[in-house]
Amino acid sequence: MRKTDIEKLVFASSAAVYGYHSKNPVKEDDPTNPTTIYGYHKLIAEHMIKAYHESYGLDYVILRLFNVYGGDPQLGKDVISIFIKKALKGEPIIVKGPNKYRDFIHLNDVAETFVKVTLNDISDITLNIGTGKMTTLKEIADIIKRCFPDVKIEYEVPPDDGTGILADITLTEQTLDFSPLDPKRGIYNHVALYAGERHQHGTYRERGEA
Repeated sequence: MRKTDIEKLVFASSAAVYGYHSKNPVKEDDPTNPTTIYGYHKLIAEHMIKAYHESYGLDYVILRLFNVYGGDPQLGKDVISIFIKKALKGEPIIVKGPNKYRDFIHLNDVAETFVKVTLNDISDITLNIGTGKMTTLKEIADIIKRCFPDVKIEYEVPPDDGTGILADITLTEQTLDFSPLDPKRGIYNHVALYAGERHQHGTYRERGEA
């Protein structure tokens, strides 16, 4: 990029750079303390990008994505995709921490944000991409149950039940015309789509192979 005079890099980072925070919601200038290899990789990349900005003038926008949902569940590794796949197969869903919560952001909102920061004169900034709204794993399980009434839900309560992370999106709202979809509405519509397709076409696997 430096040698070919690329002017700006938009980087998909992650909320994983924050680690587990007792302070919620987290702001972009809050301390980073990743607790996973994935989080460390993202944070290292952020530092490298900023170093290239300082040394070579490469403009950047770093987007710290929170829990993205809305894609094809057959390809997804997120908790919502996992629950949908289990429900489509008629398998029980085990919720490991019903009170654990996440900040879920729809894939379309994420994509729109990437387009905005790429095409507009926005640079040298780090932004949280979430909704700032809490959704627990139990609430997701309840949505699954509404859409797949026959699915069996089992709960396990681990020592870290009740933990989670939320985004402070004040800076994102100030920088962009940012109004993300309410996660509970978005998650319900997403799950209902695949529940409806199962009833119309058989299982998701059968529909995909047809």
